[in-house]
Amino acid sequence: CAGAGCARRAKGAATPGSGTGLEVVGAPGRCPRTQLWIRRLPTIFEDAKDMGQGPACTVTATGPRLSSAAAVAAASAAIAAHALEASSQRRGVIASVAGSARVLAKSKDGSKLVQRALDVASATERELIVRELASTAGAALEMSRSRYGHHVLLKLIEVAPTSSVGFLIQDLEGRGAEVARHRNGSCVLERLFEQCSPSWLRGLYRDVEGDAPNLARHEFGNFVVQRLFEYGEPEQRRRVFHRLLPVLPELATDRFGRHVLQRVLDFGTPDEQRSVVEVLVVSPFLGEIVGDEAGLEVLEDFIAGGDPEAVEELRRGIVERLPNAHAVLQDLGFNEE
Repeated sequence: CAGAGCARRAKGAATPGSGTGLEVVGAPGRCPRTQLWIRRLPTIFEDAKDMGQGPACTVTATGPRLSSAAAVAAASAAIAAHALEASSQRRGVIASVAGSARVLAKSKDGSKLVQRALDVASATERELIVRELASTAGAALEMSRSRYGHHVLLKLIEVAPTSSVGFLIQDLEGRGAEVARHRNGSCVLERLFEQCSPSWLRGLYRDVEGDAPNLARHEFGNFVVQRLFEYGEPEQRRRVFHRLLPVLPELATDRFGRHVLQRVLDFGTPDEQRSVVEVLVVSPFLGEIVGDEAGLEVLEDFIAGGDPEAVEELRRGIVERLPNAHAVLQDLGFNEE
């Protein structure tokens, strides 16, 4: 996942030309047995009880020698991924992938295959895959939590227009705060916030806004709140800002919350930056903030690039309220007058 938050935990994402990680020898696109395997993709993956857990194998043009249903599924994905690169075979492979996209997305190799199909598909072909993914209400919510399925959603958001992911947005609305707390679901929300028009996301923004103070301190939720500040509309950012303002001193020394405070300062208006400073300097936590390494880093970054009036207000507040102001100002890099 390309988002800064998801990069820390992304596994199973397909890369161009990566296929499934299995070696394919020969020219499977020209082999009748290969075409038979491609047509049987849905059944093969449904039969593979241990999805994607089979042993690695080498697939030849005459067909693979396999010892388990999972290995058959993995090898089938390898054959299909290889055939996707042949323009003469692409349409048939995509049609087969589209018909079983939700099943394929549940496995490591199947997920990579669907991602690759989304990469090479035309707009019309891509809509076949979208239609299958959207065919069951609630399926997108389930996929957003799936170890492998969420990578398919990330790829879809990346390559398709916002109108094609409307089914996903609809499935997640009303559950945004819950999804933001999930390891994989938070990645999906991040990508939606990064790629989609804010006008499509107002319901999800409201979900996050309603629980912003708690999400800001959550292991995964904090990344979602950060993306809202980076990509949300000014009015949406303003509402979340006012939700967070009373707890900003606590965020300054929180392991996850400090990153949200940094975004608040980075993307806040000059007036909002001054409001943050006013809250920080009157807070009983001020001494703790400047004595904490994380809190000090947040303030240093703000001093380097923040609104000059707000920065000066911070300096005055430190001088007036902290007995060790001289040392603190030196630590923060202020030039004393």
